[in-house]
Amino acid sequence: MNILRATSFIGLMVLSASSLAQVNISVPGDVEILVANAIKPHLTGGVFDNEKTLSLADGQQQIVFRYKPYFAQGKDNIGVESDAIVASFTAADKDLSFKLPKYRHAKDAQKYIKNLQWSLVDKQNNQVKLKEDKLLKEGMQIGRNYLTEIAVYNQSQAPAAVAAYAPQNPQVQSYQPVRTTQPGKPAPKGATTPETMLHYWYEQADEAAKARFKKFINQQ
Repeated sequence: MNILRATSFIGLMVLSASSLAQVNISVPGDVEILVANAIKPHLTGGVFDNEKTLSLADGQQQIVFRYKPYFAQGKDNIGVESDAIVASFTAADKDLSFKLPKYRHAKDAQKYIKNLQWSLVDKQNNQVKLKEDKLLKEGMQIGRNYLTEIAVYNQSQAPAAVAAYAPQNPQVQSYQPVRTTQPGKPAPKGATTPETMLHYWYEQADEAAKARFKKFINQQ
């Protein structure tokens, strides 16, 4: 019986040690974790908690996050967003937290947030050594797929890229615009822009549409 109890006790100690051997990052409410180690992040904490916890296995870490402080402006709250930040670092059995600037006004945030000065610190306020970059995308920002973007990023030689989190069998992709129609015949030399467009759309039309177009022209 004593052997059984001792074995159970040792097993509990091993389980407890393994559960503690991880990296826990305290995430404030004005920080949005977009990706953690190439997957969608899972944060623990209550709905109304000011901070939640991101737990990661020991080793090589990579997070993508955005800082978005809010400011009272009359009856409204105005949010100012940073760019999406990529940070890669190595950590094990650590409790970390974000150290972020506190802006007094929305105008200050709008002025300085694009050059965000931040860090991750441990309980002794020691900064974690990390590599930092921005995950930028031209054009519309709504509906971005950060999982895909960071996968492509990690295949590059960018400062915060982590090859271990890149796709194992990446396919070479061409980012040339996709044509949904067949290329038309070239417009006559010396054609104006409207005339060029007319030629283009005529060549894209089916036979029925071409017939209606000819009928319309003959009636003018």
